[in-house]
Amino acid sequence: GGYGYKRFNQDKKGPIVLDVHLRFSKELTNRKNIIIKSQVQSGIARVMCLKQWIVDAAGIEYARAEFKMAFFDMLERKIIAPSEDWIAAIGLSDIGK
Repeated sequence: GGYGYKRFNQDKKGPIVLDVHLRFSKELTNRKNIIIKSQVQSGIARVMCLKQWIVDAAGIEYARAEFKMAFFDMLERKIIAPSEDWIAAIGLSDIGK
């Protein structure tokens, strides 16, 4: 299941980006077949680090980004532990099992 705007607006809790570092290393042309790879750098925590990079079939890297993100309660106005639903939505539900 996803965790989009509708869910965020309903629960008043959801992910926020605290910091991002983005580096473009090569021009990505129109209609180029690409792969977006993702890797969580830290385990499930209040603040998490996620890396993503764009490569083509030959493994040539076009861009790299590192995100520091957290799960935020809009009503309490504070960072909270991530919900099980959000952890599952980003594909981390099997970590630590």
